[in-house]
Amino acid sequence: MFDFSKNYFELFGLPVDYRIDLAELSVRYRDLQKIVHPDRYASASDHEQRLAMQGATLVNEAFAALKDPLLRAQYMLELNGVDAKGENLTTSDTGFLMQQMEMREALAAAEREIYIFTPYFIPRKAGIEFIEELRAKGIRIVLLTNSLASNNHTPVHSHYASYRKDVLRAGVELWEARADAAKITTPDGKTELDQLTLHTKGILIDGERIFVGSLNLDPRSIDINTEMGLLIESPELGERLTNNAIERMPKIAYRLQLDENDKITWHASIDGEEVVETTDPQTSAWRRFTAWFLKIAPENQL
Repeated sequence: MFDFSKNYFELFGLPVDYRIDLAELSVRYRDLQKIVHPDRYASASDHEQRLAMQGATLVNEAFAALKDPLLRAQYMLELNGVDAKGENLTTSDTGFLMQQMEMREALAAAEREIYIFTPYFIPRKAGIEFIEELRAKGIRIVLLTNSLASNNHTPVHSHYASYRKDVLRAGVELWEARADAAKITTPDGKTELDQLTLHTKGILIDGERIFVGSLNLDPRSIDINTEMGLLIESPELGERLTNNAIERMPKIAYRLQLDENDKITWHASIDGEEVVETTDPQTSAWRRFTAWFLKIAPENQL
């Protein structure tokens, strides 16, 4: 009589997408109501009456969730393994949840490549799984973030470091900013900055779509802070920014790779010389110990 294994979108015959046609949803809701309305089963067996009641309840719950923007966003997050009603998700702003879903859908729709620029990167398990899904589709992913030397929040780097091998094993091209590259970022090669710290927050998708805003890819930005951003459709701007990234990244960052012993190595071309480091570059033993020790900080607050 009724398939209780379907998710809310499947129940109404709709694609899993934040943007839905509410008029079409209402029409399909009325059609389903006719099928499972308990009055149709007044003379049926007790078992069939219970199934009809359960079906009617499920249809009502699904309709209530999908017609409400906030509940729809929360439900979509739950479908993707995020406990949107759990204690760790403090965001209840409709606009922000909508932005999260639209950003995820934009990334999932990528056809060729994604460039990600983020000062802080803590993907958590769900993020790694999403990266693996994109890579399984053949999507090239290039990620630039801060190194330990350039990062101004060591506890964030401590937790990010725990995911580096997972990111590299997934096939992501991972880069970390060189702390000594500040002068390279200015046209005349002069700067008053002692070191480079990456603050750019942006994503380039297929050289055509650009996301720019205040959002870092870490738990604090996603779960706690109020953030904002714009998703821009502009092939001309996207191509220019992508070409700029291709040119500049090797000049200001280390490329991370795994060696034959599954150890991370850092590769860069500095003053015309190919450099390979086997520990976090441009850091002292004390800085590296501090980063290791600060892994005790709670990840969901970083």
